[in-house]
Amino acid sequence: MKRFLILLAAMAIVLPACTNDNNEIPTTPTISVEEITAKVTEFLDAGETSFTVDFTPGTQAEMHAVVISLISEAKTEGAIISSDLSASSVTYTLHATFADALAAWENNTTLTLLADTEYNDKEIDILNKSVILDLNGKELKTTNSSLFNIGKEDYNFIDGEKVSTITHGDMTIRDSGENGTITTSNFFGEVIGTLTLENGTLNNRIFVDYGTFNMTGGKIIMPNYSSAIDNYSGTVNISGGILSGPNCIWTNSGSVTNISGNPTIKGTDFDSLNKNIAIYVAADATVTISGTPTLIGGSKGEIFVCNPITLNTQPTDGKWRISINTDTITVFAIPGEGIDLDASKFESALEGYEVQKLDDGSLAMIKITE
Repeated sequence: MKRFLILLAAMAIVLPACTNDNNEIPTTPTISVEEITAKVTEFLDAGETSFTVDFTPGTQAEMHAVVISLISEAKTEGAIISSDLSASSVTYTLHATFADALAAWENNTTLTLLADTEYNDKEIDILNKSVILDLNGKELKTTNSSLFNIGKEDYNFIDGEKVSTITHGDMTIRDSGENGTITTSNFFGEVIGTLTLENGTLNNRIFVDYGTFNMTGGKIIMPNYSSAIDNYSGTVNISGGILSGPNCIWTNSGSVTNISGNPTIKGTDFDSLNKNIAIYVAADATVTISGTPTLIGGSKGEIFVCNPITLNTQPTDGKWRISINTDTITVFAIPGEGIDLDASKFESALEGYEVQKLDDGSLAMIKITE
């Protein structure tokens, strides 16, 4: 029997598609917005808390937005869990509270807020699953220090040496409405797995431990003395959005930061000790800048460099002001492949130094001699 089933499967691969009388392959009927609207409205009017909607393949994102809009108009409390949005049939389950929705937030599902929500229970662990959080124009806030742990590190000591075990997790944050935000008292949380910000606003910093943070849009606004992104020893990829905070992107030794696309990275003054640097590059940190980013800094410049950065681009309007650790380096920028760096597009934010181009094409900060 098993061999028969295998044979059938093999035959199915080579059989031609069914055709109609005109020898044409029939197309899948398109399910219209009106049909989706009528079906969802019928479910909601009947008081259904869980229902399944069929979508025409390729239209899932557009039609899902229609469904969420209809539910949001009818329901103003709790949250929605929707099943895999890449499927042609998606099940929507309405939950009376955010906490109830959290319990049902399984792999390949989306949690969508229906109301501004305050959640002061324990941190939310995203472990062994890939999920989406849709702010839907609402605010998710906590009075706790942080809200999420994306992945987790467990460790113990064997013969005096630290042995770590990493549990991964993957979360994407998006906002299908307007002005959706996440607010905490200190920082968003710790990233050991993978976190992606597509849009929405995070009103506190992200701590990237061993994981990966991708930012394609949205905002990160750090209101106090710290950085918007603290890249401790992970990988940060920024290709869009707006970041704002003192020492806006802070890198640490061993971390990797890639900036591309057209993000805006703005350092903001907090006090006399925390100046508005757009990017701080630590010793042994790897930073690569491409695309057309907008870097905005203050008295210490746009970039403070303790380890040379790789530039696949350079300013096209204005200049990038550079500070360096004069005790450890003079070269602050290495050109990427095919890039001819122009020293006149950079200037020193340190008194008594100037930017010069060296014979190998790199840029260095050279002390001015009388």
